[in-house]
Amino acid sequence: MAIHIDSRGAGTDVVLIGGTPKPPSHWEPLRAELGPGFRTHVVHLPGYGEGTAPPEPGDLEGVEAEIARRLEELGVERPVLVGYSGGSYRSFALALRGVPCRGIVGLAPMGHLERARGESLLGVADALEAGIDVREAVLPALFGSRTRERSPDAVTRWAEEILAAAKPATMRAEIRAYMARDLCPSLGGIEVPVVLRGGRDDPGVTPENVQALAALLPNATVEIVDGASHCLHLEDLQATAESIRALA
Repeated sequence: MAIHIDSRGAGTDVVLIGGTPKPPSHWEPLRAELGPGFRTHVVHLPGYGEGTAPPEPGDLEGVEAEIARRLEELGVERPVLVGYSGGSYRSFALALRGVPCRGIVGLAPMGHLERARGESLLGVADALEAGIDVREAVLPALFGSRTRERSPDAVTRWAEEILAAAKPATMRAEIRAYMARDLCPSLGGIEVPVVLRGGRDDPGVTPENVQALAALLPNATVEIVDGASHCLHLEDLQATAESIRALA
């Protein structure tokens, strides 16, 4: 198994971990928004970007161990962990395995993948493998009405990039692994500050889901964004950067 970590800048360490699927390039606007004073580390998960395709893409614990090892090698000290969707799950898992961090920002956060939503995501992976165009179907699940109206061309491009970010087999393996391992009973062990950011229009990770997750964490703050859905680091860029800065 091999991951790649793209590290840039100098200052407070910020680790950026994507979801299933998510191209690493989608972190670039947030990196630019954070600006100087931060050393950002974009994790290319196995099968994404420059990450080598793994023999077992659903080995979540193996991937977490590899991320922790690589961050230590890079001299990353007490970073802010920023996770998008499945990346928030991986951020929680890293904190639970003892990776020291200043705090966690979870975008469309999750500590477990419920069966109904997991089966729906598996259906998307199957459709992609069959060559079915699902862009229009997934747009509301990724981007809120405000974003779709304001930036229709960008939203279409982003959706295409998201759906092409990994092979369907990698997506299926990760989805099944999230469904099989529930972190929620252990989240009470995360004592650092956690900011949970959710979109008001997100049908998959609803505001109610975000509030329920916050109740499991000892030191959580909830930020619900009107007019946004799932891709908060693209839809609500400036406020997401502010949430990171507040933990740094």
